[in-house]
Amino acid sequence: MAQTYSHPGTRYFVIEHQGTVVGGGGIAPFACEYPQTCELQKCIFSQRRGGKGWAIA
Repeated sequence: MAQTYSHPGTRYFVIEHQGTVVGGGGIAPFACEYPQTCELQKCIFSQRRGGKGWAIA
């Protein structure tokens, strides 16, 4: 994933809670007619951490 999110306009965010990584999500440009459009490509969270609202932007 490091290679995927090392390009301009891409980002990968990690959520840490009390010293433990609990999830993350990546965004990247989306090829369409709207040049400022991005796409949530990855959103991965520990099932044990569900219900906290961390995956909601």
